[in-house]
Parts: sequence; C-alpha cells; structure tokens
Amino acid sequence: KYIDFTQPVYVRRENPNSRQETIQQIRHRAISDEDWPQVMIFPEGTCTNRTCLITFKPGAFYPGVPIQPIVIRYPNKMDTTTWTWDGPGAVKLLWLTLCQFHNYCEMEFLPVYNPSQEEKEDAHLYANNVRAVMAKALGVPTVDYSYDDCRLMQEARNNNLPPEIGLVEFQNLRLRYGVKVKDVEEVLAQQFSPMAESNGRVRIQGLARYLHLPPTEATVLQLFSLYDTKKRGEITFREYIVGYLEMVKPAVTAASVLRAFKFLNNANHDTDDNIRNSTSNNNTDNNIRIRTSNNATNIISSDGATDKTTSGDDKDDKAEGSSASLSLEKLTETMTGVFGCTTEQSGDMFRGMDANNKGYVTLDEFRSLMDRNGSLVWVLAACQASIEDTTREPCHAVVAPAPVQQTSNTKTKIE
Repeated sequence: KYIDFTQPVYVRRENPNSRQETIQQIRHRAISDEDWPQVMIFPEGTCTNRTCLITFKPGAFYPGVPIQPIVIRYPNKMDTTTWTWDGPGAVKLLWLTLCQFHNYCEMEFLPVYNPSQEEKEDAHLYANNVRAVMAKALGVPTVDYSYDDCRLMQEARNNNLPPEIGLVEFQNLRLRYGVKVKDVEEVLAQQFSPMAESNGRVRIQGLARYLHLPPTEATVLQLFSLYDTKKRGEITFREYIVGYLEMVKPAVTAASVLRAFKFLNNANHDTDDNIRNSTSNNNTDNNIRIRTSNNATNIISSDGATDKTTSGDDKDDKAEGSSASLSLEKLTETMTGVFGCTTEQSGDMFRGMDANNKGYVTLDEFRSLMDRNGSLVWVLAACQASIEDTTREPCHAVVAPAPVQQTSNTKTKIE
C-alpha cells in the first residue's frame, strides 16, 4: 500500500480492460490543467539483464503525447541489480548489494521526444523509434523479445525442455499471424514437446513418432522439409511454430478435416460408402450409411429406406455431423494399407483419439483433436492429393533419408 503514495497507474496483465484504462489515465495526466507530476513508465514490462533493450510495450505510446526518455546505468564492479526470472532472487540481490561499500547508479535524462503525426497514429512505430534512441544512448542492441517470450521459456521448462527454445520473438508472431501467447504455449506443450529431443530440437523421427507414421513416409518427409528451412536435419521451436502458422494451420479447415475423416474411414479410397454412422445415443439399431452419387448425398436408414437427400455442395454437411464415427478397424486398414504403418502404430494413433475408450471416434471429436494436430490433417491432405493425381508419386512410396555427413565444424549437413 505504501506505493499508493506515489500515485501510480496500475497495469493488471490479467485484466484486458486495464490496458485501455491505463492509456486514458496517462493521456489525462499529460494534458490535464492540474499539477500532475510526470508519469514514470517502464516500457519493457519485465526485468532483463541490461545487455539489450527488448520490445517496448505500446501502451505507454498509445496516448501519443511527448515522452522524455531516461536511461539508467549501474557502473559497479559486481552486478547485483540484475533481477531476472531465471536469476538470483530479490532477497539475495538485496543482500549482495548491501554487502558492497559503494553502489553507483547513473540516470541520464535524454531530450524530450516529440512524436510525429505518423508516430501518434502508430504506437508500435513510436515505441520502436524511442527504443532506438535509448539503445543508442546506452550502447546496447535491440531485440524483439518481450515478456511473452518469458512465458514461453517457462512453458518449455515445464515440459522438461531447455528454456531458451521459448525465445521465438513472440511480438513478431503476434503482429504477423494475430496469434495469442496462449495458443503458442499450447503448440509447445501439446505438439512440439512430444516430438522434441532433450536438446529442444526435433528430427524426422520425432515428427513421425508424433504422427504415428513411418519416418520414411513421403508425406512426412515433405512436411518436415517445410519446417526445416535451413536443411540441417533438425528444427527449433521457432522454425516449427513459424512453419505451423504459415503453412499447416491454414490448411486445417472444416472441409479438410472432413475429408481427412473420410479418408481414414475409407480403406478402399474410391467412394465415401464406408463412412459408418451412429446416432447420438449410440443405438446400433439406428446405424445409417452415407452414399454419395450424382452430387447428392442420400441418407439411408437401417431398413434401406431413403429418409432425405441433401445437396453435395452443402459445406456444413450436417448429415455427416456428430453421428459419424471412426472405428479402430477402419483406421488400421487405411494406415497399414496406405502408409505402411504397423498395427501398433495404428493402435497408438486411435488410442490417442479415443480418449474415453469408447471404441470409436465421432466426427466432432475428430474435429476437436485436429484443431490441435494440424500436421496430421496436412499429411492426410497431401496423401489424398497424391492419390488423386496420377502423375504424382504415391504418398506411401518409401523415400530413403538423405545421407548425413559431418563437416569439419561438426555441424550436421544434409546433402
């Protein structure tokens, strides 16, 4: 409570409305006729080791009012002022500071920065330009890390991976793809972590293991090559998340997921006749089959009578909604026949889908799972394309891995 005497403007990270309230408070104090003192703002939003300036939060720059940058230096022999999330705690740093006979601190007030009209309209541009001025005065570089990168580092540690893999420059990802840090945390925990080795890198074997497919499967190798842009034979989390957001996630649509579901449910891959349906109450007496012909879908009851016909162009495909289901037998037939998977691999894939051990996976459950496993949808779509295109090599063709050679500097090189 003592800090209230300084008349602070509190920012609560967990409250999204707090950001707008903060902006209004800063603008009010800056232009008010009342005798308000200057508002001190720490634009990085977290503590660093002072070797660089990370991304400035735009909140302080949204008001578009003049700013006076201040840089702080601690020219002490021993650095006891750096308090980071992965370093010594506050109590230890305070004790070490008190153990020194002298502690120096220098504060340099830089000239007031008056924003241009363009900067007033673009808070991110304003923040980056002020950061560049301060970095020049301090003689340190700027990097596009932010507090959200710290969250990703903690998530990596929670999954027993090196924390530094979480440094993905999240701010750039957010601006380019509109992704939230929570979404990236889920990708790290649910997708990347099961594939990664102890060094935080993923090789083709890890991706294949995650997909329950052979590492020599052509479509798996093709997907890995999209992630492995530097052709090193291994990918970092940053390479994975960029590739996932750029190429894989856009391919996960309602239509592509439905096609993937049909593909797994149809071992012959010539018609859609093999999609088995069950009603929401799981009564086997009411099972129906969906037969497609002449651009129309006929809904056939268990006694063979046609209940109704819907257009094949109906994108919602309500007839194949929550009642459609996938069995272990159908999935095994497809995975062994098309991809050359073992029965064990097919069983592992199915058990990963059938979380409640019902013996089948509904279409709605499959859709929910594929939202978190876009790579499998991409592989299935690529395989379907290769089957439909007779000029291309079949998706189940076995492709030998490229030879790996060790260069003089011991780095892995793919020829």
